[in-house]
Amino acid sequence: LKDATSIIIESDTSTWNADSTGGRYLVWVWYKTAEMTEYRNLNIEILQQGLAFGSNTAGNTYGTVASAALAQAKTLGLHVFSKDKDPDFYYGGAYEVSLKELKTNTEKYKDKLVKFEGVVTMRSNVTIYMEEYDAENNMYFGIQVFCGYGVPGSIMKAMSVGNRICMVGTLQYYENGGYFQVSNIQYDIMEPNSPEFVHKISEGHSASFTEVDPNTILNGTVTVERTVEDEEGNETTETKTFKYGELAQHSTVTVSGLRVVSMWTTQDGDSKGAISLYCQAQDGTEITVRTDVLYDADGNLVTADRFEGKTIDAAGIIDFYKGAYQVKVFSVDDITVH
Repeated sequence: LKDATSIIIESDTSTWNADSTGGRYLVWVWYKTAEMTEYRNLNIEILQQGLAFGSNTAGNTYGTVASAALAQAKTLGLHVFSKDKDPDFYYGGAYEVSLKELKTNTEKYKDKLVKFEGVVTMRSNVTIYMEEYDAENNMYFGIQVFCGYGVPGSIMKAMSVGNRICMVGTLQYYENGGYFQVSNIQYDIMEPNSPEFVHKISEGHSASFTEVDPNTILNGTVTVERTVEDEEGNETTETKTFKYGELAQHSTVTVSGLRVVSMWTTQDGDSKGAISLYCQAQDGTEITVRTDVLYDADGNLVTADRFEGKTIDAAGIIDFYKGAYQVKVFSVDDITVH
């Protein structure tokens, strides 16, 4: 599509169809380049070249053609239907690392299978958040794990909030978010306690909710000593300075004494009703507290007027949105209004 001179997206119906996340849409993509006189359908091409599996085509505008394209790819044994290994996929064993090492060497472990430990602090749908304390830097390192929608309930239970777990998955760069996360998690449903896969280590743990001032989140730095490897495989030690927010992102924090100076409420999509609280700390630092869609104890939607002009304390995770760090809050109980 980067070479396309024109792109058209088409919906199956007169309304755009949201997928299971509620925030993305299922569309047919037509494109053409300067060399093409007619539009081509990207969805059909992906299926015809064996670059994706298909599921249900019933009721789709081009379902018959999609099924034929998929059948052709299977007959010819193309790509995912072949016995060939994907040249862009890492097939080696998991690298056993600490969360600190993972976060400070993302380029080394990008697209690699990694294995590390941490405490599950939050869960949002099929995404969990993990953190691990590092005594050397006296801080918590955090990471987001996208579990996916096909993970069995028994495995999701093992990854419950408050459990210390061993995570095994692939470190990938999440383009939409602009940060690294772990996905493609590896588990054994028949042996949920297998040490080679995702498993629970212990339970009864709590999120840290470390008290951190907004200026540290936005502008702080952390100096880390790390081991690097050259092209010949020789290891050396170097010191590198990172942004505090980069390393602590997705760990839990508490920010206190924030004055709400303005607000904005999401009006549509799966985040309809979520609130952005634009706040100012006592030292003048401006930081955003972003809420999930919040409900009170009676199940009523919490609206922005609850926080207007107030001073608040917020307990949540360090999040990243449009190039800036912010605090993401998932429950109304995690905001104290003064």
